[in-house]
Amino acid sequence: MVISVPNQDYIDSVVQAIHQQSLNHERLRKLLFAVIDQFCAGLPVVTKPGRKVTYPDNAILKID
Repeated sequence: MVISVPNQDYIDSVVQAIHQQSLNHERLRKLLFAVIDQFCAGLPVVTKPGRKVTYPDNAILKID
């Protein structure tokens, strides 16, 4: 599996789009949380022996 990392030009274009839409802190946070939730919904469910998961992946990413 090849994992591509966004280049700086892509990151700059995303930041510019965010500025153009005048997203304030609250709206940007809601947008990022929605993206995290959608991304994590597509992850495979991993089951393994041992302790149950305390926090789901999306909660950990939001805390980070």
